[in-house]
Amino acid sequence: MIRSEMRKALEELVARLSSADVTWAITGSLAHRLHGIPIDIHDIDVLTDKRGAYEIASLFEREIVRRVKFRQAENVRSHFGELNLHGMAVEIIGDMETRRPDGSWEGPVEVAAHILSVDYDGMAVPLMSLEYECGAYERLGRPGRAALLRKHIAREDA
Repeated sequence: MIRSEMRKALEELVARLSSADVTWAITGSLAHRLHGIPIDIHDIDVLTDKRGAYEIASLFEREIVRRVKFRQAENVRSHFGELNLHGMAVEIIGDMETRRPDGSWEGPVEVAAHILSVDYDGMAVPLMSLEYECGAYERLGRPGRAALLRKHIAREDA
C-alpha cells in the first residue's frame, strides 16, 4: 500500500509518539491513502498543537531538517518544522490556522476532536477524519482535493 521507506518512517513515528504526551494525527495525502483513497504520497504530515510540535521536534532532535518555529504563508500559519525519517520528509504542523475570506484567522484546529485510529499493518495510526480533511481542503482553496474526499465519504455512507 505504501513504499517501504514511508512505512518505516510511519512505524518510527508511531513507536516514538505513542508513549509521548502529545496529541497528534497524520493528515494530508498519507492520511487519505490510509483511509482507502488511492492517491500519490510524497511526504508525511503530522498535525498537532503548538506544544506538541515542539515536543515532537525534541523527540526527533537528530532527524530535524527545519527547526519548528512559527511560520506564516498567505492563507495558513502554524508552528512548522520538518524531519527526515528513513529518507522521507515529515512535516510537523502545530496549531494550524487558516485565513478566512474576510482576512481574519480561524483559530487553531482542535486535533483531538477529529482523530480516528486506523489499524495499518498492526500499527494503531491516528488519522484526521475525512470530514475534517474535506473542510480543511475547502478552507485552503483546494476544491479538487475536497471533492475527491467528499466522493469517498459519500461511498462510505452509502
